[in-house]
Amino acid sequence: MDETPRPDPETGELIIPENPENGIMEPEMAAEGGDVLSSKEVAAIHDTIAFINRTVSEKTLETALIVGNHVLSRYFNDDLEAAFSRNPYKSVSFGVLCDHPDLRLSKTHLIEMVRVAAQERFLMETELDMTPLNYTHRVKLIPLANDEIKVDMVRHCVAEDLTTRQLAYRVRRRNLETQLTPEGDMGEPETDPAVKAATDAAADLALRLDKTAGQVQGLDVEWFSPFINRLPAETAGMLESRLMSLIDDLDDAETRCRMLLEQLRPDTEPS
Repeated sequence: MDETPRPDPETGELIIPENPENGIMEPEMAAEGGDVLSSKEVAAIHDTIAFINRTVSEKTLETALIVGNHVLSRYFNDDLEAAFSRNPYKSVSFGVLCDHPDLRLSKTHLIEMVRVAAQERFLMETELDMTPLNYTHRVKLIPLANDEIKVDMVRHCVAEDLTTRQLAYRVRRRNLETQLTPEGDMGEPETDPAVKAATDAAADLALRLDKTAGQVQGLDVEWFSPFINRLPAETAGMLESRLMSLIDDLDDAETRCRMLLEQLRPDTEPS
């Protein structure tokens, strides 16, 4: 249940959504015309939302696997390693496919689907129960090599019921630790001060990126929409200014992210 305080549309006072577990009832939900819904109707709405979210997630994965497997077979000859290469677009025919104006997927999303499908083939051989993992979980696992480390990560993700953000953080940390370990040495990572400093900086940047993404995702537009018509002109102007400023900041953030990606993927052509 969402426990975020929200202002009352009429009085402006904060309403604290209350949890049945602490003995307090959840505030009434009103329809657009002002009619108050019964608790049974509210429960049905919550159930429908859960159903829609679950179905969309399941269909996204199903679609990704169908498309990914098709492309993996036709353009990569079922070569899993080729699908995970640093520059999967070097195949001329696949490059033409990705750049075709009629394709409704970006080449980034298309190769993501291909890699999820390739990863699925590898993980299916382990007989792991991946049912609890949605499409985004699987995408977050892509940076790990298809080996026992990935298998172990899947086990922990399922056993601990990790969110996609928690999983992404663990994958990044694991990859950084792997980069620090000399090939063939399964002991403690090297303690090269320069490498350690770079690793710590990367982990700090990853946390900042997660925090920024969480703040953007927290913009609940649908929740705020009913209040817009009641806003004083001065308040509306203030929000408009803040939103325009945020858009500029996001454009700048996208530019910075792309610069970092180009440095991280020197062999990949900029999108």
